[in-house]
Amino acid sequence: MKRTALWRLALPIVLLPACRQGAPARGDEAAETQAALATDSTQARLWRDVTAAAPLDLEALRLDSQAVRPGARSPAPERPTPQGPEQPFPQSVEAAVAIVDAPAVDPPFSGTARVTAAAGEYLSLDLGDGRAIRVHAKVGGGALRARTGEEGRIVFSHQGDPMVAGDRLALRLAEDDLLYALVGGGGLVAVAFPPFRLTARQTEPIEANTSPVRLTVGTETQTVRHGETATFATGNLTVRVLASIAVQGEAANALPGEPFRLQLLGWRTRPQR
Repeated sequence: MKRTALWRLALPIVLLPACRQGAPARGDEAAETQAALATDSTQARLWRDVTAAAPLDLEALRLDSQAVRPGARSPAPERPTPQGPEQPFPQSVEAAVAIVDAPAVDPPFSGTARVTAAAGEYLSLDLGDGRAIRVHAKVGGGALRARTGEEGRIVFSHQGDPMVAGDRLALRLAEDDLLYALVGGGGLVAVAFPPFRLTARQTEPIEANTSPVRLTVGTETQTVRHGETATFATGNLTVRVLASIAVQGEAANALPGEPFRLQLLGWRTRPQR
């Protein structure tokens, strides 16, 4: 979470003397009054220096005087500012995924998705009933091998709340597979992807606010830690644990309600290049 520092700026309070009724206040008199009220000699000298350099004409600053005129309004464009070209993930990143645009989908949607656009690492999918999602994905060092117009099986859920960890995506295409999860809870969490026969479960021991993750694909099981990758011959699947957070004690207040979180990314294993 991005933290924004708020700086408190202390400003001296300047009290201008009230104008005598029927007689406009003179600027040099007001400045001399402020100099007399100043709490230190430097501030008093500044007031007197300003008056000596250019006598103040407070009457000219009245709103009904000719010296103050409202400026012309600057029209704001009614069209949104055009966005630049969509950028790929850095070349050094082998695998990453981001849900760029999606409606809240809960309970999970399970069915057929049609690829409406495949441009580089960006993929648009139509779920039907006016629902569509846009995903930015890179796996095995490259974009998903998807073709516009093809259909694939999908399981998808999205909370639509950035404070709630509840995203799941399992996509099976003709030439590629993609799975992604970000789940959280009050204790050790687990997630399952039946289309891939995959389960991922946080386990003990917890060290440095992270937990090992037991990955099972079919009958094959491997245990990895935060940031590690496992490859399974069963299902021809590669799974990377992007994050396995297990915060305990007072530090758990930083993730209210969900101090345990599991984030993983998986894809169809590709030949070594």
